[in-house]
Amino acid sequence: MRCLLGSCAWCVTMALLSWRVPAQVIPPEQAEAVIDDLLQSHIAANVPAEADFDRFLRRDLVSYFTESGQPPASVQYELLSNEPSQVGIGFPKYYVWVSVTRSGKQVIRGAGRLAAIQRERFEVTHFVSEVDIQRDPGQLGRLFPAPVIARINEKIRDGK
Repeated sequence: MRCLLGSCAWCVTMALLSWRVPAQVIPPEQAEAVIDDLLQSHIAANVPAEADFDRFLRRDLVSYFTESGQPPASVQYELLSNEPSQVGIGFPKYYVWVSVTRSGKQVIRGAGRLAAIQRERFEVTHFVSEVDIQRDPGQLGRLFPAPVIARINEKIRDGK
C-alpha cells in the first residue's frame, strides 16, 4: 500500500530531516565547482592507479577479445582521449582504438568504450569494428563524443 499521509518510516524520516536541516543554497558561481569536485571524486574512486592502469586495461582487453578455448589474443590499444569522460553517476569511460591479432595475423580493429570500475578493472561496454564503422558511421554518434569520433575517423583514414 502506498503511503498517503506521510506515516511510513521513509516519509517520517524525510519530513524530520527537512524540518531539522535547512536546505543549503549554493551560489551559481560555486555550483560548477561543486559538480566538478563530485565528478572528480567519482573518477578517483574508479580509475586504477597510474602504476596499474596499462596492466589492467591490457588484461581486460585480452580477456574480452580471447575466444573461449583459444590461446590469448594479442591486443594493442591506443587511448582516443587523454582523460576519462564522466556523465552523472555512471562509471568513468575511456575510449580506445584496438587492434587484435592471433598467430601474427590481424583479426579485428575498431573502437571501444570501456568503463573503469572500482580501481580494479575495465569493462568493455561497446566495441565497434572498423568494418561496421565503415558500413554505418552514424552509429558512432550514439556511443562516442564528437572529439573521439574525429580520432576514430583519423585512424580509419590512416589505416592504423
